[in-house]
Parts: sequence; C-alpha cells; structure tokens
Amino acid sequence: MIKKLAKQSTLAKKGKKDEIIIYVDTREQNSAIAEKLKARGVNVKVKMLDVGDYVLSDSVVVERKTISDFLQSIIDGRLFEQITSMKSNYEKPLLLIEGDFQQIYTLRNIHKNSIIGALTSAALNYGVPVLFTAYPRETVDFLHNIAKREQFGKDKDIRLRIGRKKMTPSEQQRFVVESLPFIGPKLARSLLNEFGSVKEIVNATPKELQKVEKMGEKKAKQIRKVLDSQYKED
Repeated sequence: MIKKLAKQSTLAKKGKKDEIIIYVDTREQNSAIAEKLKARGVNVKVKMLDVGDYVLSDSVVVERKTISDFLQSIIDGRLFEQITSMKSNYEKPLLLIEGDFQQIYTLRNIHKNSIIGALTSAALNYGVPVLFTAYPRETVDFLHNIAKREQFGKDKDIRLRIGRKKMTPSEQQRFVVESLPFIGPKLARSLLNEFGSVKEIVNATPKELQKVEKMGEKKAKQIRKVLDSQYKED
C-alpha cells in the first residue's frame, strides 16, 4: 500500500480577492517562468518543494521539463521515479514538457520507440497527463490558467507535502525491473511474482523469462542483451 506524505500546516492563507497563489520550487525561482507569473499578478511563493516544480492547488502538481531535461530523465531513470512520487502525493499530477517538439527525436541519441514508450507509459500506465508547450510564455499560460481554474471559488489554503516520499522495497524492486526493455508496471509485477527477486530475474535465461505471460522471445532476448552486453560510454 502506497502511503501519502503528511500535509504540513497551511502555508498560504487566503489572500486578496481573485489572487492566484502558486508555489514554485527553489530550482525554478530564477527562471523566466517565475518572473512572468509575477508579471501577471500571481502571488509566487518560492519553496523547496519535495514533489514537482509547481504546486497549483491541493490537488495539482506540475513537473516541468525542457526537451533536454525530459530526454536525460529517461536515460538516468529519474522520469518514472518523479512521476510515481507525484502520483502518490497529489490527486492531479501533470508532466509538462517545454521546447521545440521537433527536437524530441533528434536532440539525443535515444531510439524513437523509447521516447514514445516513455510518453505513453506516463499517460496510460501511470495516469499522468503530458502537456507540451513551445516556449516559457506558453508554459506560463498553462500554469496560470490551471491555477485560476483550481483556486477560484475554492478555499485558497494550499498545503504542501512534507518530506520526499521514500519508495518501499517492493516499489524499488518494481522500479528496477521496469527499467528493462519493454517492461511496464504490469509485466514487472508478473516477473517479480514469478521469480521472487530482482536477482533471480537477472539470472534467468531467455527461455525461463518466457514462462511469464506476455513475455515473448523478442522481449526476453532483448533483456538478456542489455544485461549481458559490455558497457560502452555513449
């Protein structure tokens, strides 16, 4: 069972009528986004956020990534850890990717199928919508409008989650297995239930891996290739 972080004491009291309050992570405070939000009259509160980059209400948190950030997070495995954290702690998490979408398949040496797989997995497997913006001003449009929609006519007291949620051992195991080729949350669970541990999965032969439903020969061989190939720096 996934536990949510406790809500800390109210940090944003009701302000002026029609005032919009947005919490911005300290890493984003010097960005064009924060300044443009302030220029629109938004009450920007800078805070070291434990989850996401922008908290727009008790329910909505946004992780903002440039195209380059998004691709790097696929490579280093941060993407789904961040998505899991948002999903575990907020009712309506959003992933916002900013930049020239035409570069998403050319900026880094990542196979197109891997990028598409990450995007579809975020939306379908984790239930986290993905928004695309071309430039900071458009990002501000989204953040401003979502916050306005969430806060107007509602209690403006926005509570933040305390402390970063630590993944349980079983969550960490599923996270490791999901990093293997073609493996999503459902198949990761099936593999762990079949073999009992990450170690046993890593030691399994392609034939043994295929005992798991929906684990075909192609998937099994690709997994073994990744596990057995000599590492070479890109």
